[in-house]
Amino acid sequence: MTLAVEARTVNQRVYERLRDHILAGGVALGERLDERLLAEKMKVSRTPIRDAIGKLVKEGLVEHRAYQGNFVRTFTVQEITDLYELRVELEAMAARLAAQRRTDADLAELAGHVGSAATARDAADLTAYADADLQFHRLIARMARNSALSMALGQLEQQIRLARNLANQDAETVDRTMPQRVRIADAIRAGDGAAAARAMGEHVQGVGATVLRLLRG
Repeated sequence: MTLAVEARTVNQRVYERLRDHILAGGVALGERLDERLLAEKMKVSRTPIRDAIGKLVKEGLVEHRAYQGNFVRTFTVQEITDLYELRVELEAMAARLAAQRRTDADLAELAGHVGSAATARDAADLTAYADADLQFHRLIARMARNSALSMALGQLEQQIRLARNLANQDAETVDRTMPQRVRIADAIRAGDGAAAARAMGEHVQGVGATVLRLLRG
């Protein structure tokens, strides 16, 4: 009994570490996942690695190609277009509701995430920058206080993070999005739902355009 529980714990930890590593951009889109190499790096057997990859295939983060192996998923132009078309609407709605339902504690936390993104940008720390951006959007979704909206955004989050890794490698996009976050936060603080939704929509559309440009090469 104890051994079985421990085995599941190891499998879960390996899955979470591999998933987070991929989502953080530690493996490039389209790159092959080498089970042996991953097992060596994570100091585990290949069994939990294989189990983790299987889960990631089911979640759509990894693609299994017959006779070739497993690869971090890639996106077509149409998939990115569809993804960001939906994201614009959902994120704009979240920003509008957040402006209407904000609390002082929410606003203080939001300002903290904007500041963290700026600090990470100045330090050229792309990992910290991506995390600050993620927390910024997650908080606005929570501030909307709409469980159905939060669930919908949560389901999109992993695909968005994979795609957003492309944009986060573009210095121009990183610089451009900094003042956009400030405008979004200012509109939410002022309780101006229309301005918050508009600013968020422009922000997300801009990132989507960058992803498409980089994807097309």
